[in-house]
Amino acid sequence: GLRGGVLINPSTLLYAFGGVAGSDMNLATFKDNTFGYAFGAGAEFALPVPNLSAKIEYQQTIFDTENVGPLAVDPVSHVGRVGLVYRFSGSIFGQ
Repeated sequence: GLRGGVLINPSTLLYAFGGVAGSDMNLATFKDNTFGYAFGAGAEFALPVPNLSAKIEYQQTIFDTENVGPLAVDPVSHVGRVGLVYRFSGSIFGQ
């Protein structure tokens, strides 16, 4: 996958990402590996603690259409994340 961003001030990074996704679908009467793509965006904020930042992001993953009996299924997932990031070396946002 790829991720790119813009530093909008010394403590805030806005970014977008995208890439290939894979899933092992396992339903009661259906098993298959499927592929698709994932994309999303987020923001990361430096905190007043050395090497620590907080992030919030959204990701959507869209998989290939699967035929399950007479039904066509379009698997899609929406994921929101909030987290803390600790960098063991280097500094936040390359500063």
